[in-house]
Amino acid sequence: MKIQNAKELLSKIETDLKAAELTKKGFVKHCDDLGEKKELIKNLIYFLSEISAEKKYDFIDSFAKFSGILRKNVSDTVSGNDLKQEYHTVLKLVDLVDVDSSCALGDKFNTYALAMDSLRNRGLDELIMPLFVKDDGAIIFRPYSMPELQLAKLEDFFTYIDADGNERSIEDRLRFWKSYSHSCTGIIGDGKGNFKIDSISKDLILIDKDFNSSVLLVNYDSINQPSFKYDKKFFERGLKTSEAADFEPFRLLFGDDDIGRSIISESNDVITKNNLDKNGMGLYVPEDLEGLRALYSDYGSNVNSYYLLNNARFLLSSPREKLHEK
Repeated sequence: MKIQNAKELLSKIETDLKAAELTKKGFVKHCDDLGEKKELIKNLIYFLSEISAEKKYDFIDSFAKFSGILRKNVSDTVSGNDLKQEYHTVLKLVDLVDVDSSCALGDKFNTYALAMDSLRNRGLDELIMPLFVKDDGAIIFRPYSMPELQLAKLEDFFTYIDADGNERSIEDRLRFWKSYSHSCTGIIGDGKGNFKIDSISKDLILIDKDFNSSVLLVNYDSINQPSFKYDKKFFERGLKTSEAADFEPFRLLFGDDDIGRSIISESNDVITKNNLDKNGMGLYVPEDLEGLRALYSDYGSNVNSYYLLNNARFLLSSPREKLHEK
């Protein structure tokens, strides 16, 4: 069961928890008896791993109410291993919503697969990154999707004062716009000029660490996303905001709504006003691409497709003290 609406999900969790009149012991017993809480908590983690970054703050109040119920009814002595990991992950998400964090470029790896494997193996207390729930229930970090990456860059650019209270230079604010960083968003081509975008690509997130090819061979029809055609007039160049807003791949990538259009327009403002490109952000994908590649933000802040055998790195968000410790 996947519940896409935050209020619907939280209402079901709260109703079930309150109806059970759970004590600390009763919570564990209820989970053992029905198995429902584990599934609901997993759904909540799944929802938070999928929800777009700009909507998370609208979710905080409801999430806090849910966490209060959990805190009252579960102790650190919970014995069920099947529940304990999910519970502590939920608490981690609650605790880190308002944590003082900072972004930095992660280490550079020789391949995308090695960069992804390194991120998957980071401890859940090390970073503030989106989570991904594997089929076996294990919870790992994933990189930002392309929209999340663009939002993180915008948020950093519009942060004018650093942690020490000093005004940041324009060069510091452009640091992520003048460097490359990769996402977990995949673009797949059928080799005939048809493409699909997979915003949070399971194939990329779970890529084998020893993968050593430039493209993942994935069945085009297995990606359940809309298809679009390559158009030489709009690909491989920077797009003005008016063009980008009507560019179908960007509407699919960033969202065909006010938020998506805002990401495009604000990004183009940063790009053009700081001479990164005279027009704005573009999408660079070869017309004959066959298979799956990762999208990344390149040195000019274009959305580019990536040979999986090239160097790779992710933009990482950590608790500020942990970044300063490194």
